[in-house]
Amino acid sequence: MALTGRFDATTAEKVEKRLNALIDQKVKLVIDMQGVDYISSAGIRALQMALKSTKLEGGEELMLVALQPEVLNFLK
Repeated sequence: MALTGRFDATTAEKVEKRLNALIDQKVKLVIDMQGVDYISSAGIRALQMALKSTKLEGGEELMLVALQPEVLNFLK
C-alpha cells in the first residue's frame, strides 16, 4: 500500500479503513511512505491502531518503508 501527500485528520480515517480491510485478509502489510510529506497525530494513531489490529487478528506483520526524513523524525 502506498500513501501520498499529508497523512492527517482529513485522510487518517480513510487510510485506517483500508488498512483494516487488508488486516482482515491476514496479509503482510508493507506501507510505502515515500510520498508522505507530513504526518499528524491522527496519522500516527491510524498506524498504531492498524498495528494493534494486526497483532489481535493474528495477521502477518506491518512494515513502514521509504519514510521521508521529516516523517521519520516525527515518529522517533
